[in-house]
Amino acid sequence: MARMITSCFYEVSPVESITFLIAGPADPYVALDDTSLAAKESQSFDITPHMLSGLGGHHNMTIVLLFPGGAAASKGYRIDVSDESGRNLETIFKAEPDSQDNAVVEIMIRVARGTV
Repeated sequence: MARMITSCFYEVSPVESITFLIAGPADPYVALDDTSLAAKESQSFDITPHMLSGLGGHHNMTIVLLFPGGAAASKGYRIDVSDESGRNLETIFKAEPDSQDNAVVEIMIRVARGTV
């Protein structure tokens, strides 16, 4: 089973996936290491074992969230992280941009050396 080590840092076994769902005002831009992922707002996507290196590997996922410019109101973004069974590991809220009209969330995923 996947587990949360600390906020935005998760560990998975070498044979399981971890699921992300990003809800907010626009499609997010997501990259796992140096590969862009086709993520859509309010549609879950999985990070699968074939996307990760083997035992002990560490991977960085960068999520760029775009906020409406000007005076447009936004409730921000909600990122739900869950294991393969659908058990919620963490919910991350980003209510406001970090700078200008965007925010960045950095996630780390570690592949366990044994079962998690």
